[in-house]
Amino acid sequence: MCRKIELWCVFYCFAVVSANEIRGFHINHTINFIRDQVLADFEPELQREKPSYPPAPYVANDDDVKEDMPAETRLNRVLKNSTTALPHEDPIRSAAIIGSNEATTSKSTETSAPDRRISDTDSIFAYPSLSPLSSVKEMPPHIRFPYSPQRVIVMEYQKKHYWFSCMADGHPEIEYRWLKDDKLLDDTDPYIKDFKNGSLLFTEFSDREDGMFQCFAKNKYGTSLSVKVPLIFEKPPQALPSGVPVNQSYVAIEGEPQSFACADTLPTVPEYTKRWYLLTETSQLQLTDRLGTDTQGVLRFSYVEPADATSYICALAPEVAAARDSIRLYNSARLTVQKRDKIFRGPKLAYSNRNVKAVLGSRAILECFFSGYPTPKITWKQGNQAITDSRFKVEFGRRLFITDVRESDAGTFTCDATNGYGTVKENVILNVTAPPQKVENGGLETTVKPAGSDVVLKCKGRAVNLQHLDTPIWFRNGQPLDEKFLTSPEMSSRYFFTKDRTELHISNLNKELDTACYQCSISNSEGSLFYDGYLKVIDALKVTQRPEAHIIASQNSGPINITVKAQGDSCCSIEYKWQFNGSAILEDEFLNPPFSRDSSGDIMFDPSTVDNNTLSSRLGNYSCRISDNYQDTVVSFVISMTASNPENLIDAGTENISLWWVGLLCGILFILIAIVIIIVVVKSNFPRNTYPLEKNEIKYHLNPEQDLLNQSFQEF
Repeated sequence: MCRKIELWCVFYCFAVVSANEIRGFHINHTINFIRDQVLADFEPELQREKPSYPPAPYVANDDDVKEDMPAETRLNRVLKNSTTALPHEDPIRSAAIIGSNEATTSKSTETSAPDRRISDTDSIFAYPSLSPLSSVKEMPPHIRFPYSPQRVIVMEYQKKHYWFSCMADGHPEIEYRWLKDDKLLDDTDPYIKDFKNGSLLFTEFSDREDGMFQCFAKNKYGTSLSVKVPLIFEKPPQALPSGVPVNQSYVAIEGEPQSFACADTLPTVPEYTKRWYLLTETSQLQLTDRLGTDTQGVLRFSYVEPADATSYICALAPEVAAARDSIRLYNSARLTVQKRDKIFRGPKLAYSNRNVKAVLGSRAILECFFSGYPTPKITWKQGNQAITDSRFKVEFGRRLFITDVRESDAGTFTCDATNGYGTVKENVILNVTAPPQKVENGGLETTVKPAGSDVVLKCKGRAVNLQHLDTPIWFRNGQPLDEKFLTSPEMSSRYFFTKDRTELHISNLNKELDTACYQCSISNSEGSLFYDGYLKVIDALKVTQRPEAHIIASQNSGPINITVKAQGDSCCSIEYKWQFNGSAILEDEFLNPPFSRDSSGDIMFDPSTVDNNTLSSRLGNYSCRISDNYQDTVVSFVISMTASNPENLIDAGTENISLWWVGLLCGILFILIAIVIIIVVVKSNFPRNTYPLEKNEIKYHLNPEQDLLNQSFQEF
């Protein structure tokens, strides 16, 4: 109630000041206001729109977070008190690292992050919640908050104490550390204290504490690195740099255009806009198609009328104000209008923001303000096409609002002004920019690979409208993947980047050396793209027992052990799938003759337990596929009868291979014979230019050809 009374008093003073030509009015004055008193150059429905920029992440109050508070309790406090929900856990990680049953359950029952749980499992690792589960053997760190590199957190200047938290999944217990501007926070800073549970306490916050903050989360399985988050001290409207208010008087002629510029004010955080107030009994500046405020804060009249003769005040105010916010009044302008018959004038461009930059997904404002009498009518086109998209809204003709800016919006917009006495066109170019965008299968993710194999880790982004992207920066367990690391003896022969550093190739994976958390960041002038992944190297499958490749079976051969066994990583259970001549063998079939299982569980093949017909039906190709969730191998063998039954000895696979080799050899022989015949025919048709020897010459060892070479034919 007191605040409302105070507001009415202020506006009453405005009216008194206006009557006295604002003599002695203190311009550098701050007042509180309510939302309805914010005079913005927007349509009513646009005034009610929420800001297009994302809200800042949650910053805890003193009562929300305590030094010894468990991680899950802190998370629940955040979710309860914050309008910005934390992200769901990465589904790619869940699918890759939770066992098949758990992964299916997670996908079908996914809820918000704090409510997710998994059943008891022996999987390698999981990210079910912030609450560690005793059944989870391995959970490398995964930071879930802070998570967006485009968020800017503004610390309110009215408060004295702030808590800010880093929260991560992981088991066993995670150790947290913080960096400020790439330097490790220590106990030397009296205004910032970081606790073991990931919380930061700011006993004071000012420009001194402004900076880029980054969190490390570490346990025995690796170190995860958060995005860099800018924490900025709020800077509300301040007094003019000169400290001197600007009080100006203007004289305009009826029917002529007029404009008032607002003062050059100090920057604000977050950014405030320049608004104009009317010093009358209502303190309301009615915006029309004839007058309004442009994007630079200049109050413009297409032409003036005698009713415009009054006093105006410029102020800074948030785009969407709350009752606790404040504005600061700056310069004033007193307008006197000289009456005269209006002269018809064609449109003339007074202002346009010819080049507008808008971030993808945000809101863009394109503006063309024309003077002229009567007031020009303005129409907008995108290229040569009329604007029909529902995302496009026009205010008083002079402003074009584009919500949820898309890449296709980039280009030239035209505003045409006409009032019957002329037509003027103006072009406004919209440049759509954005931080690097994610591409499908282009970034780090949770990857599980067997030892000895190779892997490719990717860090790729897409540029909007051919913007430049900086070279990716890579981290391994929180440390830069620089030349020092790449040239170390253990890594030099196995780690290498592609030329653009968008891919990291690791060969001959080593379980101890290569299992780690990997992160990468791609940046441009508008922001950055951050990928977080985990590479888990597991033991390769090793076959420890297998039958001979070719088994000869007969009624007298006795039981034959055809068991297949393998060893793998302790993380994963091994599955065996059998096939006979291409068809699956069910587990129950191994209980029927000629198969059986002994006391140790080995599979036995005993020909003596069945007749010849049944035995013949069980001769052929056998294979056993051994697999876990991430790798597999196949063991194959053949069972056939003895040579006394040659009709059963022929193995279909072997026969096919033998016929293939026979066909290949016959083909090669045919080609060789053809080549020889061709050579003989050519030599017979094209004899060499030599002297043919007769039998007598050969008998007496004569060599006429050599004689011809030794002396000329005439002498001979």
